[in-house]
Amino acid sequence: MLFKKKNQTQVKDERIEKETNKLMTPMFYLFSAGLLACLVLKLVLREPWYNFVLEIACLVPAWGYALVKRAQSGILVMKEKDDALLSIRDAIHSKAFMISFWVIIIGEVLYMFAVTDYFGRYGIIEPDEVSWPREMTWLVVYLAIWLIPALIVTVNTLKKGWMIWGSQKREVTGKKAFGKRVIVGSLFFGLIMGLPELIANGIFYAKGWLMILGMAAMWGVLFYFGMLGMIKLSEKNADKAVKEKEESNEE
Repeated sequence: MLFKKKNQTQVKDERIEKETNKLMTPMFYLFSAGLLACLVLKLVLREPWYNFVLEIACLVPAWGYALVKRAQSGILVMKEKDDALLSIRDAIHSKAFMISFWVIIIGEVLYMFAVTDYFGRYGIIEPDEVSWPREMTWLVVYLAIWLIPALIVTVNTLKKGWMIWGSQKREVTGKKAFGKRVIVGSLFFGLIMGLPELIANGIFYAKGWLMILGMAAMWGVLFYFGMLGMIKLSEKNADKAVKEKEESNEE
């Protein structure tokens, strides 16, 4: 919806898609390297088996997909790196990156509930004890592993002006659709972050709903207006790039 060339409403900009995929290849390698390093570190530290699951769940399907698709496309081993072959490779790596990205996002939530004793240790409503287990440190490590590539992609997208609405009509409909998704996402975020205040130390606290709604509202407002601000910045960069290209052509 957002990553299309300005004034182009139906046909997807293949150039932007190609350039985005090109960026995703090093991000896929960076993301995989972070997961692999984390896995090796856990082996050295002799962590329990359940602390390996998320790394394996990210690496195996993503690299399995990448290797199978590259083999099917005849580019498992690239001897000649022409533009056509590189484009195919980058498209495959882009999808593989998204596979591992969504696995780690969902996996972090499941890991948080299953391993860190989320309900028993982190409620701030009359808690018996607040502690920081090693598993929470791994959650922070996971966050860094996916956040760094995500930030690189976001900054690059904004600088090159790829995050735009495309037209005034698309902006109106896009904001409505985006707002609905933000509401759903913010409620989910509030529920996840506020659950320990609703059920803390095995006890139900009705006032925990205030925490859930408050967290949802805070995240939703910040994310919604933050994204709109980034799109506006991206559109300015897109206009600037078009103007510079027109001036260059005139010369």
